Amino acid sequence: MKRLVCLTLLLPSLAHGAWPNDVNLSQMTEHGGLRVVDTDLLGADYQTLVAELGTAIANKPLAPAETLGASGFDFSLSNTFVFVMAHRNDGTPSPWERAHEAEDPSAYLLVPTLSARKGLPFSLEAGANLSWIAMSRNGAFGGYGRLSIVEGYKPAPDLTIQIGYSGYVGNDEIEVGVMDMGVTLGSTFPFGTFPGINSSQFSPYLNFTLLRITASPLIDEAVATTINAAAITGKDAITLPQVGGGFQITNGTFLMRLVGTWAPTPAPPESLEGDYPRRGVPQVSFSVGWQY
Repeated sequence: MKRLVCLTLLLPSLAHGAWPNDVNLSQMTEHGGLRVVDTDLLGADYQTLVAELGTAIANKPLAPAETLGASGFDFSLSNTFVFVMAHRNDGTPSPWERAHEAEDPSAYLLVPTLSARKGLPFSLEAGANLSWIAMSRNGAFGGYGRLSIVEGYKPAPDLTIQIGYSGYVGNDEIEVGVMDMGVTLGSTFPFGTFPGINSSQFSPYLNFTLLRITASPLIDEAVATTINAAAITGKDAITLPQVGGGFQITNGTFLMRLVGTWAPTPAPPESLEGDYPRRGVPQVSFSVGWQY
């Protein structure tokens, strides 16, 4: 009986401690036990939080410029490290500290992702991603289409465009969606003892993507007003350029990828210009998988 009572008392604390990376907008009204009344500052933190969260859940440029072909199929598992503004050098609370249950977020988000990509006729592809934000109850689901504009005209590089969408799921305080429109430039080179005969390939590529991030707070209206959290849609959507590059190594049906990207954070309001620290959102993704 004593063990049952102890377990019952521990369950609430375990429930909170087990999901430290949940985003809690309702936590932003207070910090360190003190109420925060600067709505301009909280509004800027809300915008930064949405921008960094949107960048984290967006479809990643995990595919080289070369498409799979009509009969091709690609399945991979990736881990992405997203280095968010978890702490500030000047000691003031960061957006992630304000929205964190214990006010002590990790320096990065770890986002494991399952990805599937299918080749289609006419140099088209369709793909889907299912992600989990580690140590949270939240994740993302996304899909995209790709079209190769230039492909197979060696020594010219391949050129592929992509349009996709990814949505944040599992959080009852905020909705976030990200549309991505990008272009990938790269080439594929055989290597090994007998280039052109063996099946090993090296595919480096560069990517530029435009991210359009929208969000809607699902919290009480009074709390939303306090933290200056309005719906970010339409002309108010956050648009961020993202640059990246990486490579894929294929040996037979096995593949490995390493990709890095960087995107800026939105500018603060004029009232905070010069006093609000800004930085970009770097990400590193590592993938292994199979390609047929």
